[in-house]
Amino acid sequence: MSETQSIFSPATEPYTRAETLTQQFAGGLRELILSPAILQWLTTELLQSEESERLVRAPVFRRDQAELERVKARLDMRYGDRLDGRIDADTYDKMAKEVREQQLRIQEMMGSAEPTTFPPMSRAIDLMVYTSMAAQEFMECSGERQRKSLQLVVKEASWKGGRVAEVVPGAV
Repeated sequence: MSETQSIFSPATEPYTRAETLTQQFAGGLRELILSPAILQWLTTELLQSEESERLVRAPVFRRDQAELERVKARLDMRYGDRLDGRIDADTYDKMAKEVREQQLRIQEMMGSAEPTTFPPMSRAIDLMVYTSMAAQEFMECSGERQRKSLQLVVKEASWKGGRVAEVVPGAV
């Protein structure tokens, strides 16, 4: 396909010139390219943020874990009282219900304070680095290679006003 050929778009816009599409795509990709200095700064900031978050959550999680163990020990003690006949079955059932509700509340709090709630920041950093690299590589590759890359995108795209409106995987 030459620079002046068109790429077929399946929706309401019958054709878009390949060079127009290449320019639009390249323009969007330029916005995704981050300089090495910015990537380094983001990496440092995100890792520091992740460490700060871990340092804040860890003591809260340990406190809640200790509280959960204390409540469980209370329930075990009440069960012993029930077996020894110091409390009747109704009293035990009432106490056990209250303790189990308290255990559920503590477990819910622990779920929100758990250190592994979020994926590691390294994934976000990798995504930024690889996106920037891919965008930079597209800008530097030959026209033929750019067109092949665009054909992959166009195949899954919807169009509006001569522009790619969105890319929906699997919607052809």
